[in-house]
Amino acid sequence: MTATTPHLSPKPWLRIWIHPRSTVRELLVAPSGLTIWVLAMVSGIGQSLVQGAQNNVGAKAPVLTILSVSALVGAIWGLLQLHVLALLLYLVGRWTSGKATFQQVRAVIAWAEIPHVVLVASWLLGTVFFGRLLFVNTEALGASPPPALLFGMMLVYLTSLVCLSWSFVILVQGLAEAQGMSAWKSLGSILTAGLMLGVVALLVVTIAIGVTR
Repeated sequence: MTATTPHLSPKPWLRIWIHPRSTVRELLVAPSGLTIWVLAMVSGIGQSLVQGAQNNVGAKAPVLTILSVSALVGAIWGLLQLHVLALLLYLVGRWTSGKATFQQVRAVIAWAEIPHVVLVASWLLGTVFFGRLLFVNTEALGASPPPALLFGMMLVYLTSLVCLSWSFVILVQGLAEAQGMSAWKSLGSILTAGLMLGVVALLVVTIAIGVTR
């Protein structure tokens, strides 16, 4: 008997926005290929762009430098974040009788980052219109910044907020499907993993400070 390729509904990257659980159910038994790696890098790049704007990098560097550094650092960060979060959520799942494998948890996290594609696209489009000014704090723009710039910045930030929020919704629902648990229990697992990550980060910072003294 020959193995058959699992049926996958068309355009899962669109369906997952509205039907995250059923889409994840199909994706978990279908080969992902390089998709999870690309999505992880896109997510990291998006986070890097947002962080750059919050750090007022537009006042310090030209736009090509901002985009280049965001792409490089963001891609590396996205891949690292994917595997660290997958490991923590997998461990929490083992403790709470979750049934998902590490690879399945990693796939869920990656596919939950689909909204980051829209986030990155909005930042790139905003950069086309406003250049490095998109990465400058409103306080640094002066007393009367152009209304078009303020509107553009508001639109980009609003899009980012919606994408980040919906990405979290997909993660909660997708993890619930993969682990065979309720959405509330999935949310608890994610919060527990986040707490673990915070404790680890605090220990690393504490050790680093102690070493440098």
